[in-house]
Amino acid sequence: MINTVLGKIDKFELGNVLCHEHVIIDLTGVRGDIDSALTDTCTMASELALAKDSGIDSIIEVTNIGMGRDVKKLEEVSKKTGINIIASTGFYTIPYYPEYVFTKTAEELSQIMIKEIVEGIDDTSIKAGVIGEIGTSLNEISPVSLKVYEAAFLAHKETGVPIFTHCEMGTMGYEQAMYFKNLKMDMDKLLIGHVDLVKDLDYIVKILETGANIGFDTIGKESYVSNQSKAKLLFELVKLGYEDKIMLSQDVTRVSYLKRNNGFGYVEVMNKFIPLLREGGLSEKLINKFMVDNPKRILG
Repeated sequence: MINTVLGKIDKFELGNVLCHEHVIIDLTGVRGDIDSALTDTCTMASELALAKDSGIDSIIEVTNIGMGRDVKKLEEVSKKTGINIIASTGFYTIPYYPEYVFTKTAEELSQIMIKEIVEGIDDTSIKAGVIGEIGTSLNEISPVSLKVYEAAFLAHKETGVPIFTHCEMGTMGYEQAMYFKNLKMDMDKLLIGHVDLVKDLDYIVKILETGANIGFDTIGKESYVSNQSKAKLLFELVKLGYEDKIMLSQDVTRVSYLKRNNGFGYVEVMNKFIPLLREGGLSEKLINKFMVDNPKRILG
């Protein structure tokens, strides 16, 4: 069974899944701009209703400790929209770490994550269903981030819930995967995030060869890499036989990304990217793997 903000569900209830989103998040303390706060439940329910209409059934919400997470608001949005929302535990990247991350041991940090998975988050009975997004810095992995990764592995080992990572601009994904592989983690329970920002097919294949899953999870962020370029990479990966290891999402983190503000919102995958895949000749069976079968396997 899978923890959602409204309780446990069976993996067969997941339906179409977005693998890496933020519904309630507030990064203004670090970023210093009001664009980085998604906090109004009515606004977010309206945006997710569009996702529901596009065919989305479930969202993996990877906002964790230090990112303005509010699981009671997630609960409200889930009730209003009928979308399953899977909340997360863990610690994001260095600028967002609470001070105690620098002083506590990996074992102590893991206990925080385990409590949020087994007992509940922030004195609620709402339990995390994912450890994520846990991240590394641009082109490097610092010792404190490695400590968080060790803690995440310990929490995963105790609870069985999957780990979802953040790769700053797509960097360090292979290194992340190898870290967990060397710990003898079940690599089918690991998803390396933001791999669609990497333009190097050989490097992406190196990540996949570790056994990890990958997220093409910045769909719509065309100022980084166009949807067309991402689709071409995806076609190549399918040709190489990696269709069982890929999940899709948009990674909405800003007010300006919302549909009401002429952004891509939570519908870019279903309304634009998947039609692009169909035009390129991908079958419904393959598309169903990205949206339904692979999430079901990783979460279940």
